[in-house]
Amino acid sequence: MSIVDTRLVEWHGDRIRGKLVDVARRAMDRIMADCVSAAKELAPVDTAALQRSIQMRPTRLEEKALVGYWGSFNVKYAIYQEMGTGLYAPGGGMRYTIRPVRKKALWWEGLEHPVAAVRHPGVRPRPYLRPAADAIYPALPQYIREELEA
Repeated sequence: MSIVDTRLVEWHGDRIRGKLVDVARRAMDRIMADCVSAAKELAPVDTAALQRSIQMRPTRLEEKALVGYWGSFNVKYAIYQEMGTGLYAPGGGMRYTIRPVRKKALWWEGLEHPVAAVRHPGVRPRPYLRPAADAIYPALPQYIREELEA
């Protein structure tokens, strides 16, 4: 047995791995940016604080994983809009009682007479983050292909 032809094989794994990580990072950032835009369109609007809170944190390499965040930041009621409260919350939470703080009774336009307390059933969910993710995430493989070709 004799060797007729030999070929030199060079390993460039680290360079390829670095390129693939960069491709995935750019694709993830694009997906998150699109999700932010979609979620802002879907978010319920009262004061627009909820819409302004929807942001992304760019993808970065943490240990051996690419990590990026997007969602509603710095608005405490964002989770209640997304998931609902009281009877409408996941697991069917409890109704809650509202009592007056500064007065002896509650009253608002349309109420026949003041009342000492009311039992509130909760707030229905008005999801905006999950529907945005459901609509946008399927594009990730296409974004990765586009970034590979760029």
